[in-house]
Amino acid sequence: MKYCKAILFIIFCFLQVTIVSGADYVIQQGDNWESFEVSQSWFGTPSPTVDMTGGSVGNYGYPDSGMYIKDFGTLNVFGGDTQYLHMSDSGILNMHDGFVLNDIIAQGNSTINLFGGHLGSSSMNTLYLSDHASLNIDMIDGSIFAIPIANDSSAVNVYKGTFTYLGLYDNSITDIYGGNIGAPGYGGMELDPTATLTIHGYNFVYNPHAYGNPDMGWLSELTGDGLYGVPITLVGLIPDPYTSDNIHLVPEPATLALLIMGGLFTSKRRTKR
Repeated sequence: MKYCKAILFIIFCFLQVTIVSGADYVIQQGDNWESFEVSQSWFGTPSPTVDMTGGSVGNYGYPDSGMYIKDFGTLNVFGGDTQYLHMSDSGILNMHDGFVLNDIIAQGNSTINLFGGHLGSSSMNTLYLSDHASLNIDMIDGSIFAIPIANDSSAVNVYKGTFTYLGLYDNSITDIYGGNIGAPGYGGMELDPTATLTIHGYNFVYNPHAYGNPDMGWLSELTGDGLYGVPITLVGLIPDPYTSDNIHLVPEPATLALLIMGGLFTSKRRTKR
């Protein structure tokens, strides 16, 4: 009877965690999975949700192991570590804490929302976006060591965050509202002529010869004040935003409103005269 009560208590605790989190399953401290899949085929329900609060998924050196998110599945990460992450078929990752230690592949309309945590263990790791995938970065704590590379009409939105490199290619679209990308000792930001970079802010200053790099020549720097008081600093192979066709500097709404009001005020004064 004692053992039955213990088993019932464990089941009750598991159900409580699942109900509180609203998830179909919870990966927690002590769990160790070689592979785990957040998908309809695994859970038998459309758009399954999994919370990860601890534990580990995947084996280092085996890229086919790790976490899979697909079929409109959602993974919320609050702790634990994952070796490799594979996303497809409109999978969603919401990362608040924890670690993804190696490469990340997101494709097929997948979405990564970064609010915290740590991606990659070195600059040898890649966060590869393709086939209309999206990456949204809005983080103060945490780190991004994996190199984000956007291809195939993928989208990157940066609100807050610091990382050393961002590659934009093949019709990818990026909007920056704040944050720091690149550093003098790294390649920083790089985009091809098919990519579109839109920077939202004001007080922009562009320096085409900010830093000398022995491997890449001169690295340019663009600074400004972004939305919500978050400064913007971009370092890399950035063409002149005032003459480039695929880089757009957009005033943030409050500044734009002040400019319009100033113009109207000047116009009224001229009309009175």
